[in-house]
Amino acid sequence: KLRALAMEYTGDGCDATSHGQKTDKVSCSGDPMDEMMVRIVAADKQDLGNSKTKVWFDDVVELNDEFEIDAANAGDDGLKSVTYVTIFNMNGDVLQTANFHTSCSQPLRLGDQFGSLSVTGSTPKN
Repeated sequence: KLRALAMEYTGDGCDATSHGQKTDKVSCSGDPMDEMMVRIVAADKQDLGNSKTKVWFDDVVELNDEFEIDAANAGDDGLKSVTYVTIFNMNGDVLQTANFHTSCSQPLRLGDQFGSLSVTGSTPKN
């Protein structure tokens, strides 16, 4: 299991998705169209309004910058089986949503891409 996942925001649409996970374990919709600055939220649930949702990353990211989805930010020792990512423009409009498997049951490799999110590194669970 993973505690953290380093990602790069590429600004790509869902057509850039490329990975080794089963297709029913991944979804992507929308296209940030190379938006220069976005707010990215990564959590254990799609519903960010749910009080039980654990947010692992929530910050502004610039195009081609790296960021880290870290379970420790929500007091967890590891990412759950699915990670949900929502990308907003600076007005708060949703540009893209993506989810992918972050447990050991599906492969997750450097360079895997889920829409505008590219895997650049990982930290195993202690």
